Amino acid sequence: MGNRNTQAKNALQELFRALECLESPEELELFLADLLTPAELHAIPRRWLAAVALQSGKTIEQVSEELDMAGATIVRVRRALSFGTGGYRHVLARSCPTDRA
Repeated sequence: MGNRNTQAKNALQELFRALECLESPEELELFLADLLTPAELHAIPRRWLAAVALQSGKTIEQVSEELDMAGATIVRVRRALSFGTGGYRHVLARSCPTDRA
C-alpha cells in the first residue's frame, strides 16, 4: 500500500509540474480537455463558481438554486473554504481577470 501512496504522490507532483509549464489559458483548456472526463470538466468549474458565490456571502440554498447543484457538494466546498488548506481562499484573494458577476 505504501508504494501506491508514493506513486500517487509522485504522479501528483508530476501533474503540478506539467501545469506549471503551461503558458496560456488556452493551453490549460486544451490540457484539461484531454486529461479530464466530460463529467469532471462539468463538475470542477461548478465547484469554483460555488466557492466564488459562497465567498461573496451567498447561502448554500442560494448557490444550490443558482447553480442547480446538490447541497452536499456546496457544503463540501464551504468546508474547504473554512477548514481546507487555504487553496480556494488564496486564489479568491488574487486579482485574476475573471467575471465574478
